[in-house]
Amino acid sequence: MTQTQFARPAGSKVVKVWLYDSGKNQVAYALVEGAGGMSTLYSYGQSDCGMLGQGANVQESKSFTSLKYDPNGDSQF
Repeated sequence: MTQTQFARPAGSKVVKVWLYDSGKNQVAYALVEGAGGMSTLYSYGQSDCGMLGQGANVQESKSFTSLKYDPNGDSQF
């Protein structure tokens, strides 16, 4: 995984960070709490098995991007 910077939204804070490394698949997740208390999950890295959560055919993300899911509906998480 290459190095990247995470430009979080103004007034927000990073609450937790998770890293996954299987050798071939490397993904970083960041849980960010916004100024209004709403949380957003971001991911970055490379995965050929859908672990980025950024869309059906996305296998690589070179910057932190919010996950594409409905927290109130059926999702893969």
